[in-house]
Amino acid sequence: WAAWAVVLELALRRRAAGWVGVAEDWRQPGWWIEPASGERPSVLLPARPAEQIPRAAPRR
Repeated sequence: WAAWAVVLELALRRRAAGWVGVAEDWRQPGWWIEPASGERPSVLLPARPAEQIPRAAPRR
């Protein structure tokens, strides 16, 4: 199951990066995809294009 979770995460990251217009950066940690807490595993994806999303400072 762990390997399947990695495959899904990579696919979600790549798709989300393309969705917000930063497809070339999909391998980098991004502001455009975040894990969400809830009863079931979930991921938050922005609903707006990248140019409309305020960028936060990189995490350290």
